[in-house]
Amino acid sequence: MLTSRGVSSSSIKRINKYLSEILCSAEKNNQLQAGEAIISLKIKDRSISLPLAVVIGKNKNEQIKEIRFYHSYWPIVEQHHVRLNILPLEVQAPKIPPDVLAYHAALRDGNIENVLGLFSKGGSIREPSG
Repeated sequence: MLTSRGVSSSSIKRINKYLSEILCSAEKNNQLQAGEAIISLKIKDRSISLPLAVVIGKNKNEQIKEIRFYHSYWPIVEQHHVRLNILPLEVQAPKIPPDVLAYHAALRDGNIENVLGLFSKGGSIREPSG
């Protein structure tokens, strides 16, 4: 249950009702719970079904300490938004396979020969929009 100072009790009730409708499961020995839902949005004259992933972080007393929502912008604006790296590449690079780094470097540089050279014969890639 979410509680907060400075937020109206009616807002807290609406948020708690919404969160209670999302089935969240916790990994063992983990204080994070995650769940999925589809929310309905009405933007101008468009009705949009937006897949939503929710992560709830709790402390040792089972109090919510953070709530994160993840979704694609594609259903809303019909295009993707590229987000900036959260961590600098130097921090992330040791964990990323060399072929993946080479692929993204070739994309960044606009080098189609290098991009194609990273695929096996008949290999392909597609965007993750589902």
